[in-house]
Amino acid sequence: MSLEARHPFTPPVRWRRFLFAPAKLLLGMALTQSIVGAMIVIGWAQSFMQRTAMANWWKRRLPQEHGTSFSNFIGGDEATRGHLHWPNWLLRQNFIHDATREGDGRGWRIFTGLSESLRRNFWFGLQGILNTSVLVLPAGVLMWFGWDYGWNQSFYKGYEQFYVGVSVSVAGVITFIAAMFYVPLAQARQATTGQWRTFFDFRLVWIIARQQWVPCLGLAFLYLLLGFIVNALKTAPNFLVGHGFEVADQAAGADPKGFLEKYFYWSALVGLPAFVLVRWVAARIYAAGVLRALHEFALQPADLAPAEQAALGRLGLLSAPPLLPESRLKKLIKWFSTRLGRALGGIVMFLIWVGFVTQVYFAEFLMYHEAGRAWLNHPLVQLPWFQYLPSSLKNSGDELLGAAGLVLLCALFRGLILFGRSLRAS
Repeated sequence: MSLEARHPFTPPVRWRRFLFAPAKLLLGMALTQSIVGAMIVIGWAQSFMQRTAMANWWKRRLPQEHGTSFSNFIGGDEATRGHLHWPNWLLRQNFIHDATREGDGRGWRIFTGLSESLRRNFWFGLQGILNTSVLVLPAGVLMWFGWDYGWNQSFYKGYEQFYVGVSVSVAGVITFIAAMFYVPLAQARQATTGQWRTFFDFRLVWIIARQQWVPCLGLAFLYLLLGFIVNALKTAPNFLVGHGFEVADQAAGADPKGFLEKYFYWSALVGLPAFVLVRWVAARIYAAGVLRALHEFALQPADLAPAEQAALGRLGLLSAPPLLPESRLKKLIKWFSTRLGRALGGIVMFLIWVGFVTQVYFAEFLMYHEAGRAWLNHPLVQLPWFQYLPSSLKNSGDELLGAAGLVLLCALFRGLILFGRSLRAS
């Protein structure tokens, strides 16, 4: 019996998606203007990546499950039912169905459902940025120190010590590139499994990276292309004001803070989709890599997280995953799987990430942002925080302290709730 026969769920209404998509986009753009909001965006993106991986596996399901629609596959298990619709920013997934369902505690379900996705996105986003920062932030600190030290030396004419800034910068660049060989697929794994610890499954992620060298090269190039656009957008205000653009000059002269706030808000119209796009591609690469690794016995089902085992098992892909469809680049992919191919592929990927970092250095040379913002946070990799107001208009340090305080307060509140539940259970 197919999954559809066992779990008759009504597919999502398409017109509702198109109706709410612009509102969700505008709200997401607003969230990218603050640190806490950017963490919520990360959590939303993780749910989106998990849904993307599930959809990729569903498309490769075994023939006996070909009558199963994606909606019924997702709705057939409590663990995946939240992905029946696209992720929400605020409301619980399937909020309308849950709110209209009869039964005890209906009022409480409605009350908690009004903010469940918001709370979920916040905690998942916090876990995501902490994990990513463990590998990426040290490189940012080194690059920032190297840049600042070298810049100061050029002013104070301490040329005999120029090698300090250069050496530290090179160390930071190499550290960042080494991390980026791993981070995109690790982010996809954390999102797919829903467990923060799986981010650090170095062996499993590296196996999938070896299986998916060519797609990973494409993903790195996508980061390079989108990184150029993001760096251009954050640098553009330096060239819009005082360079013959009358509208920009008038707006900035009347209200410089308001002008920049509007500019960076609408810049997120490009920045937010770019952030989501690289994660969508990473999730597809990861999902295809899991199936390829299972088929070639590079991974065993026991190596996967329970959520992955459950989803693949329901589709019949866990014990006998099918051959992946033939690609037009099959010969190239086979060549890249050789030792020489992987070595050359690694060199090309290294050079691509060098280009990604070089863009940041060049953009900061054109317009420097205080407090090491460009080095400590890459919006496509870490926090999608697309707001670069100078310290004379807004103190980012105050926002950072406020975000840290909010995180501690929420953690304390969450701990009290869990402690209360444990007392009631005992």
